[in-house]
Amino acid sequence: MPGSTKRRSAIYEPYPITSPPPLSMSELICKTLNEDVTDLLIDKWLEHRHDAYWDWFGDLRNRRPSPCLRGQLLAWNKGDFVPENFFTRTVDTGRIIPLDRTWITHVYHHHSMQDRKLSMMPVIYTILPEIMLLRGMHDHGCDQVYVIVTDLNRSEMDQVTEYFKLVSRANGKTLKLSLERRIRREHTRISHLLSSKGRHPCLPQIDITFRAILHEKKPPFIILFSHQTSSYSQIFFTHSSYVPDDKIFHKFPAGCPNPECGDDCEMIRFPRDGLTSAIVLSSKKSLDNKLMMKRRRMCNWIECDNCFSEDGGAKVSEEDTNKVATVPEMKCGRFPEVASLTPSATEITVKGPLGTTSVPLKPFIRLTFPQPNVLNVTVLDAKVKEQRQMWGTTRTLIHNAITGMTEGFSVPLYLVGVGYRAALEDDPRGTSQGNSGKRLNMKLGYSHSVLEPIPAYIKVEVPLPTKMILSCTDKHLLGLFAAKVREWRKPEPYKGKGIFVGNEQIRIKQVKKK
Repeated sequence: MPGSTKRRSAIYEPYPITSPPPLSMSELICKTLNEDVTDLLIDKWLEHRHDAYWDWFGDLRNRRPSPCLRGQLLAWNKGDFVPENFFTRTVDTGRIIPLDRTWITHVYHHHSMQDRKLSMMPVIYTILPEIMLLRGMHDHGCDQVYVIVTDLNRSEMDQVTEYFKLVSRANGKTLKLSLERRIRREHTRISHLLSSKGRHPCLPQIDITFRAILHEKKPPFIILFSHQTSSYSQIFFTHSSYVPDDKIFHKFPAGCPNPECGDDCEMIRFPRDGLTSAIVLSSKKSLDNKLMMKRRRMCNWIECDNCFSEDGGAKVSEEDTNKVATVPEMKCGRFPEVASLTPSATEITVKGPLGTTSVPLKPFIRLTFPQPNVLNVTVLDAKVKEQRQMWGTTRTLIHNAITGMTEGFSVPLYLVGVGYRAALEDDPRGTSQGNSGKRLNMKLGYSHSVLEPIPAYIKVEVPLPTKMILSCTDKHLLGLFAAKVREWRKPEPYKGKGIFVGNEQIRIKQVKKK
């Protein structure tokens, strides 16, 4: 409107990017915001990391946790006991086990405190790797951390993190003109972006951190939190000298180290090749959108001693190294005396009462016979991914070959449906094209009969009009023929009709009603 003045939001004016930060190192390190639950957590860990493990089954009502903790994040579950902060630790190692910010559950101690781990109910879906890294950096003799608590959304956090990585590339070096211009441009863009969206409280901290990284007046690593994204936080190292030894990441297992876990839980998975300067270590997807990420269970089998040790390396014993090597040998075990195994450089021949077959071998597969009728399968280097994959595969193929040549495989097929039946009859084409001279004549609800020739390596019995039994010495070929027969009438979910293989079951659906 004429005469009206548009009110402009105050723009935060940052210091020049090339000027040193005005704060001293003591003010920069561990700078926190008052009455913030994240800072309370970090401070409590840094100040009281040697406290004894408190009794879970004590009188919790006599305890008075922080009102900020209770009011903001701890959802009391009808009087049931909950942890008074986000992590617990054991007496002997001070190892911590972090909990999620949103999902609260029952927590109980497994067997005794000497078990060196804590068991939790499986309704917790995510964890905070940042707290585990605090434990690891403490083991390396470093307790300095710079915490930035913001109200940024996820995309803004990603932009700030990318700028942190850009600045870290230039730390301790003479700035080229092109890189300096890029840093200045990105610094101004992010500052105006956050100012226009009202992110004023976090701007001074981010601006100070920018120049602290650039002028090497920096803490070992920075943790970036946000109140808007409770399941998304980031941590990155500000200098390559603060990154733990690469041996940690090479020797740490790629999957879940819990031997009782099926490797389908959401665990901390460290990069196998280590970290470099200013690389984001932890970024977790939001659990609010069910279509984006399926909730997975969590086994909570966390042991920091496997990751960080006093000498900067990983504690891996010979027993753990040979653990993978003994599993396939134990599974292979003893084979029947009626089977004869003849290995060669490229294959192993299995001979039994039902015939002879061969299994191809990779060049790195080694077969040994420590005792009569006992076969062990090993590989040259268990650290190579391809060799680990073919290790168990080869053992299973040999086991199936021995079973097929001594006992054979069989699978029943059931015909479910009104008028569905099958009969075995002679094939007019005889044994041509590798057939056995027999064929299946099936009535499956079509206007014509379904005729399926039977291969020579398949034996078929029809004890009932609605049941067929397929037999073969090769498990793979047996499955292919059973699937071929099933293709004629797959089980449908509304009436439950079709050809069922073995113990196959389907879930009956309700018919959609208007």
